[in-house]
Amino acid sequence: MDIQLRLHSGMFTVEVLNTRYVENRSGLIARMHSHPVYHLMYITRGKGTFHIDGQSTEAAEGRLYIISPHQPHQFQGSPDEPLGNYESTFVLLDEEGKPGGCCLIDLMEEYLGRRLPETARSSPLAIPEAFRPFLVGGFEQLIEQQRGTFTDLRGKLQLLELLLRIFDIVNRIGSSPAGPQSHSLLGELRKFIRANLHRSLTLEEMAGHIHVSPNYLCRLFKRETNLTLHDYLLRLRIEKALKLLLYTDEPVYAIAGQLGFESASYFSRVFRSEQGMSPTEFRRRERKRRSMPHKEDNFLS
Repeated sequence: MDIQLRLHSGMFTVEVLNTRYVENRSGLIARMHSHPVYHLMYITRGKGTFHIDGQSTEAAEGRLYIISPHQPHQFQGSPDEPLGNYESTFVLLDEEGKPGGCCLIDLMEEYLGRRLPETARSSPLAIPEAFRPFLVGGFEQLIEQQRGTFTDLRGKLQLLELLLRIFDIVNRIGSSPAGPQSHSLLGELRKFIRANLHRSLTLEEMAGHIHVSPNYLCRLFKRETNLTLHDYLLRLRIEKALKLLLYTDEPVYAIAGQLGFESASYFSRVFRSEQGMSPTEFRRRERKRRSMPHKEDNFLS
């Protein structure tokens, strides 16, 4: 008996090829190649560099790579921190028995009924720590099925179970309520931002640091803080600028550089918008105010 999927592009039969867990992968794992099958790779430890369809990304714990048919790819593990990963390979055969080439992200969007961020097509999925055991369980069930005497039908069902787990995780990342995990993620993000206020920070970099998608990070941060990431970054930079202007003699252009602003003029425009005066005017006003004698001092004198 076959397991068939009815999609917009037609009817497909599922064929499971292989599922395994591999450890201590360093150096060149696979040269650049492509094939008519789907490939799932979930990183559990170590580091490496993956090149997929013209995009290079750093492989790290918690990242899931989804490779669709005919996507050129190459894997390389770090010699210092070898990779450990689950991987599963399968194929979808069309009604003529030929491998289908539909992008798995398209199938995921069809199942979820909504568009995913474009980064889902060019970057690995960052699986939050709370969902990782759920994903690993799906891979382990497939591996256990291969070791036993289960039927081919059971293997196909287990593969569909794994795919549904991935789809469910992606859906829950976008809609899960706030909890201890989200607070932990944002705490780590805040530390990262404060340590890097001196340079420009991209949304993709901040999301990658805590292993979530950029889209999810924006929603989570807004929900938890009632601020956008842009507003939060701006608030931190202005707060630090106020202290530097007041307690140091650093010139305005140097302060702008320390806080990741692209130029002194841009820093001055932002500062004026937030404080109603230029950085120089703020420094002059506050220093004058602080140098004026208090009424108590006049009385005593």
